[in-house]
Amino acid sequence: MATVSREKQLKGDPEALTVGNFNSSPVTSRPSSPSLWSPTYTRLIDRIHRRKVSGDKFFSLEFFPPRTANGAINLISRFERMNRGKPLFCDMTWHPSGDPCNTDKPTSSTCIAGTMLNYCGIETMLHMTCVHQTRHRVIENLGKAKDLGIRNILALRGGYPSGHPECTSYADDLQHLKAKVDAGADFIITQLFFKAESFLKFVKDCRAIGINCPILPGILPIQAYQSLRHIVKLSRLEVPQEIIDAINPIKENDEAIRNFGIDHAVQLCKTLLEAGDTDPETTVPGIHFYTLNREVATVEILKKLGLWAEDVLRPLPWKLTANAARCKEEVTRMPWDDSELIAETMLIAEKLACINCRGVLTINSQPRINCAPSEDPSVGWGIPHGYIFQKAYLEFFTSRENVEALKTILPSYPLVNYHIVDHNGEADYTNCDESQPIAVTWGVFPGKEIIQPTVVDPVSFKSWKETCLWELVDKMLTLAASIAGSKSNSTSELAFSESPQS
Repeated sequence: MATVSREKQLKGDPEALTVGNFNSSPVTSRPSSPSLWSPTYTRLIDRIHRRKVSGDKFFSLEFFPPRTANGAINLISRFERMNRGKPLFCDMTWHPSGDPCNTDKPTSSTCIAGTMLNYCGIETMLHMTCVHQTRHRVIENLGKAKDLGIRNILALRGGYPSGHPECTSYADDLQHLKAKVDAGADFIITQLFFKAESFLKFVKDCRAIGINCPILPGILPIQAYQSLRHIVKLSRLEVPQEIIDAINPIKENDEAIRNFGIDHAVQLCKTLLEAGDTDPETTVPGIHFYTLNREVATVEILKKLGLWAEDVLRPLPWKLTANAARCKEEVTRMPWDDSELIAETMLIAEKLACINCRGVLTINSQPRINCAPSEDPSVGWGIPHGYIFQKAYLEFFTSRENVEALKTILPSYPLVNYHIVDHNGEADYTNCDESQPIAVTWGVFPGKEIIQPTVVDPVSFKSWKETCLWELVDKMLTLAASIAGSKSNSTSELAFSESPQS
């Protein structure tokens, strides 16, 4: 179907350009977590060669951009689920009618590919075509992909096991493909086919004319009769008669069609993956699946092939990144929240920054507010003509050393309520009445009782400590302490404190 190339200088006819694996920019559409143990980005082709040498077969997945914003949300959820099987990479098709290079459009090919990379942490490849594009526009499109951190481009056209229908001959088609490989393509992904013999012949013909890069077979699981007809019409492929004979009696039964498609794809993939055992020239390092944005059939096929990764314990409790800029630590921040600070937090932002620089990790806070109008743009809420009150409040993680200092100082401030607990419940210090919640935010409104939307309850506070959030952060802090060579007595503690309204 297409070729993927190494970093090359742009030159020659735009129709023949095959460009990819360029250096990424630290600009991303959304920050993602850094991979602490990977000091440099490993190129996709290097990972493919590594898997080929080791004999560890892999798979990759293809998706197309959605038509609506709601469809984008559903597709991103599907990325997350299918990434659990550990594909080596995933690619996003190029839809010219969908304004594919518009990074501000949530359904564009480039925007979805950027989300796949930076939000889902998936090694991402973006389709791109030179058809009906000027040289300037192609370079502009590449630049937008680069700014998102995308390093892999699938240069469309090529890789047709039976030859492109518009080409003068099969031999000429192979020569066009060789020209792209000679220009710097790293590997080839073929168009779909239905018989293993078609792919294996194509591989041998490629090798005979000096195309020696990896060639991945593109597999389309048959999932519905109408979609098969549509795809065959677009690709001008001829469906083998035995498949037609098997499908016609069940064409009205979607489940039966899907089961047939799964069985056919499993047998096809097994034949391809085993081909190298008898003829090393036809070794298949991995399989590329055209998912049609569906997951059930593809996942079932991968599980039957033994390629779907079983759930394993993660070495780190946060999502890994696929953005090369983070692998090289060009981007060093690991944000807790990618949304902007709320207006009231800006009132104490400098104080919070100072506190966090002293070994205190704040996770929840609010400033002291005394009788602010309910219409106030920073702290207001509720109906008009009311008044807002808040106690200063701070919730944070810190070390045992800091806790001992607080225990010494806090008795000098009897009007400050506090509650300190550790992760195993052995330490539990408070000056609060456990049977009485403490209101930290309340509002007074005309003709209404006092409203208390935020309270601190010591019992609930201890229960919250047991949740997954605590477990997550505890592991992160423990890991950080281990990396830094810290001693065991640096175990973190969770605390809150609130000052009285003045």
